[in-house]
Amino acid sequence: MDWVFLALALAVTGFVWARAAQARREEARQAEERAGYRRRIAQDPKNAGAHEALGDSLRAAGQWQEAHEAYLGALEVSGEEAMTTRVEYKLRQLDLGARERAAHQSPQSQKPPPDLCFCRQCGGANSPTRRVCETCGAAFPHDTFREALRDKEVLRASAETTACVLVLCAALWVASAQPLEVKGILIMAAIIVVAWRFLQAIGSPRV
Repeated sequence: MDWVFLALALAVTGFVWARAAQARREEARQAEERAGYRRRIAQDPKNAGAHEALGDSLRAAGQWQEAHEAYLGALEVSGEEAMTTRVEYKLRQLDLGARERAAHQSPQSQKPPPDLCFCRQCGGANSPTRRVCETCGAAFPHDTFREALRDKEVLRASAETTACVLVLCAALWVASAQPLEVKGILIMAAIIVVAWRFLQAIGSPRV
């Protein structure tokens, strides 16, 4: 039975590390995408579409100030009324989100009511029953277990916890001469700890 527990531990470790690696690849892809927009802007500073696309990418990454500057760059070179209106709306949403985040993070501010949650993308306040942000339309990541698995922060926290626990269990497995029952208890304890840490990450406040 020893090999069953070892195979289970290796499978869990491989799965978590694979998801963490996938998250890192996605971050690298987005960084390369932003670099591509910057190259296009360097080649053609009047490319309003590239400015706007860069702002969208930076906003999705939570880089609010850089996104604001990119949108301003789009306004400066935009020659289309539709694009100007669209970018101005995005700037207003950024400003609104900045004010809400500042108010939420202020030491003098009171804690938000328990029936509100805050969007990670723009900081807008929403009812906990909503599935997308009322302000920016971003989907909330923790509505289901499957959506939580796609959250980079959840994956990162789960990967760190799983790696620490499994390294400890592996050391105990190799060094310990205890009976199989004791080893089984150790593995079950590790699974419980990992599950608790994962559920804790899923249940973290959406701010």
